[in-house]
Amino acid sequence: MKRIIRLLGSWRRDESGAAAIEFAIVGFVMILIMLGLVEFGRGLLVHNEIAYLADIGSRKVLIDPGIADDALQDEMREVFSKDDALLQIAISTEVIDEIEYRIIAVAYPMNLLVPSLSDSTLSLNVTRRVPVG
Repeated sequence: MKRIIRLLGSWRRDESGAAAIEFAIVGFVMILIMLGLVEFGRGLLVHNEIAYLADIGSRKVLIDPGIADDALQDEMREVFSKDDALLQIAISTEVIDEIEYRIIAVAYPMNLLVPSLSDSTLSLNVTRRVPVG
């Protein structure tokens, strides 16, 4: 009986493999944080790019208020470096207090690098309101 108690006592004091268990706990958390940072960086990059597209569209409308919607969309799509088939551009007009505005709305669905974390895509949207005339 003393022998069994001695073996159990030595098993409790045995620290071999403790580093592997600690790494398994800390490593998992660190990998999740790194993946989150990568996804956040990608989202910020794409959001800045579609904001730049909306700014280009705003400048084109300010320079030439009579520009056609199709021509404006084509010029904006030429600048976009990602998959422009997924790029959604909506241009509309709006009158507020007798002032006409053109609304430029740009949206892009962003797929996550790790699809098992979320099945849905993130929709990044930017809208600009530009006075006409």
